[in-house]
Amino acid sequence: MNETSDSQRPAAIAATLAGDVDEQTASSSPAESEARRLIGSMPERLGRYRLIERLGSGAMGVVYAARDDALARKVAIKVLLRGATADPHALRRLAREAQAMARIAHPNVVVVHEVGESDGLLFVAMEMVDGVTLDQWCRPAEGPRPDWRARLDVFLQAGRGLAAAHEVGLVHRDFKPSNVLVDARGRARVLDFGLARIDSEVVDAAASIVARGSFDVELTRSGTMLGTPAYMPPEQFEGRPATAASDQFSFCVALYESLAGVRPFAGRTPYALLQTIRSGQIRPPPRDVEAPAALFTILRRGLSLDPARRWPDMPTLLHALERTVRPRQVRRATVALGIAAALAGGFGIAALSLGGEEPCAAIPERLVGVADAERRAQVHAALQASGKPYAAALAASVDAALTDYAEAWARVAVDNCEATRVVGDQSESMLDLRAACLDRRLAGLGAVVDQLLTLDPDASQRALDLIDNLEPLAPCSDRERLGAAVPPPTDPDARARLAAAEQDRTSAVAMRAAGRDKEALVVAEASRAAAAAVGFAPALAETALLVSRLEMELGQHENAAAHLAEATTAAAVAGRDDLLVDAWLAAIWQHSVRGASAEVMATLIRTAEVALARARETPRLAVLFHSTVAHAYQRQSMSDKATAHYDAALALLDSPDVSEIQRLRVRFNRATHLVETDGGELAESTLHAVLADFERLLGVGHPLISNVYYTLANLAEKQGHLERALAEFEKARAIKLAEYGPDHPGTMMTDEQIASVLERLGREDEALARYEDLLARARARHGDRSTTVARILNNMVSLLLQRGALDLAHARAREALAIDSALLGEDHADVAIKRVNLAEVLADRGEHDQALAELERAREVFLRTLGPDHEFVAITFSAAGMSLSALGRHQEALAAFTRARALLVDKFGADYPDLATLDLAFGEALIAADQVDEGLRRVQDGADKLGASEGADSVAAIMARGQLGSCLLRARRLDRAVATLEAAVRDAEAAKISARDVTSLRLALAGALAARGDRERVRALAAPAAASLAPDDPLRADAERLLAGQRPR
Repeated sequence: MNETSDSQRPAAIAATLAGDVDEQTASSSPAESEARRLIGSMPERLGRYRLIERLGSGAMGVVYAARDDALARKVAIKVLLRGATADPHALRRLAREAQAMARIAHPNVVVVHEVGESDGLLFVAMEMVDGVTLDQWCRPAEGPRPDWRARLDVFLQAGRGLAAAHEVGLVHRDFKPSNVLVDARGRARVLDFGLARIDSEVVDAAASIVARGSFDVELTRSGTMLGTPAYMPPEQFEGRPATAASDQFSFCVALYESLAGVRPFAGRTPYALLQTIRSGQIRPPPRDVEAPAALFTILRRGLSLDPARRWPDMPTLLHALERTVRPRQVRRATVALGIAAALAGGFGIAALSLGGEEPCAAIPERLVGVADAERRAQVHAALQASGKPYAAALAASVDAALTDYAEAWARVAVDNCEATRVVGDQSESMLDLRAACLDRRLAGLGAVVDQLLTLDPDASQRALDLIDNLEPLAPCSDRERLGAAVPPPTDPDARARLAAAEQDRTSAVAMRAAGRDKEALVVAEASRAAAAAVGFAPALAETALLVSRLEMELGQHENAAAHLAEATTAAAVAGRDDLLVDAWLAAIWQHSVRGASAEVMATLIRTAEVALARARETPRLAVLFHSTVAHAYQRQSMSDKATAHYDAALALLDSPDVSEIQRLRVRFNRATHLVETDGGELAESTLHAVLADFERLLGVGHPLISNVYYTLANLAEKQGHLERALAEFEKARAIKLAEYGPDHPGTMMTDEQIASVLERLGREDEALARYEDLLARARARHGDRSTTVARILNNMVSLLLQRGALDLAHARAREALAIDSALLGEDHADVAIKRVNLAEVLADRGEHDQALAELERAREVFLRTLGPDHEFVAITFSAAGMSLSALGRHQEALAAFTRARALLVDKFGADYPDLATLDLAFGEALIAADQVDEGLRRVQDGADKLGASEGADSVAAIMARGQLGSCLLRARRLDRAVATLEAAVRDAEAAKISARDVTSLRLALAGALAARGDRERVRALAAPAAASLAPDDPLRADAERLLAGQRPR
């Protein structure tokens, strides 16, 4: 080894010896003062060792190059920091461990020469190795990379070093490639047993997972787990004692990574990594890996979640690996063993296959005729022939997904065979159980390919959903769950009927994914009936759940609820917690769509969470749980809880168990939540990133992409960029129109949003024409009794009020309420929303008592379904305040406004934008109650806030200034009232604002001028309004009263 201080290799190795933490990290540890002292001033000698230079420092100590003058050799000295741990016995324990290492005389373990103490410093003297770390050796900065055989050979050496440590009772606890040195001759030595413990010692349970920004940082703080997360077994994550089996797990992770080029378990955070490990979802090696599949089969056993299911010890694991790369010697030994056993009358050799070298090689041939290359090419060609603008990209994604699933199936099937026929650690009965599970997946794959080949071109957009609905393969490797499953009936007739029911279920699942819900329901119901007749609970649970989902999608809510209850009961009887999670998540979805109360939703969510905890949780199931619950909370406007569950789902998306389309859907749903809660750059950048990934995966013009444009439009509208919002909505509509036609619900929903934006832009004639066209198309498609018709009617009301068409607005609001009441029931939140809108119309008509009655009924529903803190409850109080004030019930009005404001401030904070609009109405009520100064202050504050948030030239800000002028008039501040209203009229005439809004401001100004006796200007302002407004418009009545010399209402 080069002794110069600028050598990179000694520094790197010293960092490894010291604990893989740099000086900055070390200086922030509890050992700060001592570390700085040692780093700043190097002692001249430690015992008989003369220190030459400091090579590095870390969390556990400082490493020096030193000279042993007595034996004329160079050594590495590690000085252990007293402050590196809060445990007062830690140094003595480390000393005992170093002494134990000193007892190891093995060529693949770094030699410990001495453990000593000098001037109060505990040190370990070790051999100085001229070499590089194993990870550096496997990926050299220059020159070719060693082939897989050479890498395996060096790992086998390191494994022998671990085995030697285990023999003297030492557990390394932090095995990883950087803790192995490889010298110039290719000899490997395991080092840094700084985290090791004597195997009989008790270890404190970990309090939490602590990471310093990287999986490659070891965790050694007091009260936490010890080790490096990327290579750590689950028992160390959980704070349980580490054993030799723990080192075996870390060894297998490292070797898997070296041979495959990827680590076996995905996860961006320690939590996500642990969830993936718990699920047993091992990332498959890339297709171009040269190492034989049998190696990965052996390593998968070493990566078992349960330490008891790993190899008995390191020597057994190493022998299995060696047998794979040195087959001839092993095979000769096997033949000799077979002859000896036969002579002795033994039977154990019957399980060995002596005739064929690859007993499981033919298994992938079962994919022929199901999802082989020829069938996949046919699917690709069929999708390309659809003529859709996104056909090429979608066909490529479908081909990749089909190929991945088929190859994964083959790997699991081969693993199942080899576990019994080659490795010999699996019984024949478990072989059969896993094979049955895989047969079911293969049948599902065949049904999906059949559907893909017969897809109608207009349904080709669903192609990737078909593959995404394939059952995951992980359960077919879960021996514990398979062994505990309810066995099928033994009666041959019952088995045959059950097999037919399973075939129907598989077909129905594929039909549903292809969008053929009505056909799928017929087949699924037949399957459910057959499962019920046989009385086999697992099949009944699956088929009843499928039937329930189809009925929900077809609007058959009562039937869906009944079959969901049947599925839940059957899943509980079968002991299938995974199916219970699915069933409860379906219940959460169904109840959230139907507007269930916050209490009901909370109960369902807790129940699903309990089922998830009992189930053998997979990342796919956990992502489904968190995303479904997040969406339910989002619908209830419980943003903090929604955010927490979206974050939990995002943390698991790296798992190979989660499909790319599922990842994108979760990211998109979270983006819609960001639009509601953030509404800024984060929401916008997230949506654009999702848009790019959707276009890459599905192709430009795919219908799912229209949803992203739709959400971008919502964001732009929220930000006040109405022209941009209109452009984004038009993009969404163009895609939906091309894919579905003008009368599809998605196209019509987008048309509604375009009409709304046109209304806000002041293009009222265009907006009303689009609404009327939508209403006619909706009645033609759905009839008069449809929630779609009710929604369009309801959305027209505000525009009709804006135009002063009170009678038509009243008729539309009444019809919308009647439709939803009949279809959804009086206790649905959507019905309550219709009541609030009807109350607004009644208030504009002066029918305040009726308005208050409708608001009271709406509030009762909101309280039951959404909870007392929901903003809709606040809206009912605010609207009631305006009607109470108009009726002269001033104290009740002020109490209602106070309640509304408190609810909004408690939920959203004092900066909530809608508070400005509320304060305008609150201020008017205060003035009417003779609290003039406080009222004017509130109105002024509301107008100022609207000008700041919406822009001084916005419609909202101009109308707020007009409202301020009207309040000044009521307060008899005539000069200020006239000046304020004149300015508002000038601003309105210069801005893009509706003619009726301009007219309302002119009439307000006319009222102020009338109070000053300026009859000529009053007539000039009021006469044109009286002539142009509709007969039922209340503004016309105001104009006529002004012309008659009376005060407006």
